[in-house]
Amino acid sequence: MSVLVFGGNGFVGCKVMERLAELQIPTSSVSRQGKKPRHLENEAWADSVQWLQGDASEPDPLLFEQCTAVVTLVGSPPVPTFSQKAYDRQVFANGQTNVAVIESAAQAGVKTLVLQSADIPAMLRRKSFGYYVGKQMAYEAAQTFVQQDTLRRVSVLRPSGIYGTRHSKSGRAISLSPVLYPVHLTLNSMPNGLKNYLPSAPVSVEQVAGVIVTESLKTDPNYTGLREWTNQQIINWSGDGITT
Repeated sequence: MSVLVFGGNGFVGCKVMERLAELQIPTSSVSRQGKKPRHLENEAWADSVQWLQGDASEPDPLLFEQCTAVVTLVGSPPVPTFSQKAYDRQVFANGQTNVAVIESAAQAGVKTLVLQSADIPAMLRRKSFGYYVGKQMAYEAAQTFVQQDTLRRVSVLRPSGIYGTRHSKSGRAISLSPVLYPVHLTLNSMPNGLKNYLPSAPVSVEQVAGVIVTESLKTDPNYTGLREWTNQQIINWSGDGITT
């Protein structure tokens, strides 16, 4: 069993890599830099990860030869775009790049795929929002992935805002928890009926990474097809499934 991660040097990706390394799962991270992020230089677990150089938009077929699962976390932030160039970059980063990874995984015979998508409010699900268009492209590619082979499985995560500690390229820690955790507590404590009319509560990076790792390591032959994880299901994840 081995896992190939695209975007493993990012905010969520680093936490995914850490969890896989702690479980002693052979893991490879593909990024343009091809090396561990600066803030992980003194982390012992990071030495067990293969930090590979590659382009997710044109993935090398050889990368997929030994892996049993592919995780794709590639994307750019959901910021407004004010030019065609910026719009196209959003579609490329969130859509075309993930599509390339998914199609390459399919061609290589990979059976398990995990895709990080997003919880996008209904009012933003429009063609003028490049982030949404890209995420939808990736989702449709994931659907095609499972439709082509009944033995394949795909897990699509749709988290809202994610809190935890990010790191800049220079290695500086940036904690999002002081702002987003109180928002999480407030929104998540609302009655279920009221939650339908409010923004989704932010979720911790630990919960998102935990679901991603669990789904990438599924071995049950009956666990096939496409499964979507809502933001609330990710929040409620207890380590071995969904709690209600």
